[in-house]
Amino acid sequence: MTTGFFGAALALAPAAQAGAASATGYDNCASGWICFYSEKDGGGQKCQWSGNSTDTRSQCSWMRAGTNTRSVYNHTGSRFHYYHGINYTNRIGSTTAGNRGNLAGTYTIGSLCAGSCPG
Repeated sequence: MTTGFFGAALALAPAAQAGAASATGYDNCASGWICFYSEKDGGGQKCQWSGNSTDTRSQCSWMRAGTNTRSVYNHTGSRFHYYHGINYTNRIGSTTAGNRGNLAGTYTIGSLCAGSCPG
């Protein structure tokens, strides 16, 4: 898809984008996105979202395949809550704006919510 200079494709692109993480780890998470990684310290594969998602697992190939989520970088201005189940069920954690770190690595993310969220 060809886009204009101002990134209009962001509104047209899928909410999640998967790709291999660079050697610089967390540095590949652009401002305005929350990024989840398949390995610790922002390594491995990455999926990212710019807003809420009721079913993140279906939008991320490695999560859908059962690979656990091992790290996160919330490069947004909002706190994000994440849930094991789809539709915001079984909350497992949250990350405040601007923070990053390793997760337990024993689950995949089923849904994601910023702002006023359930549970």
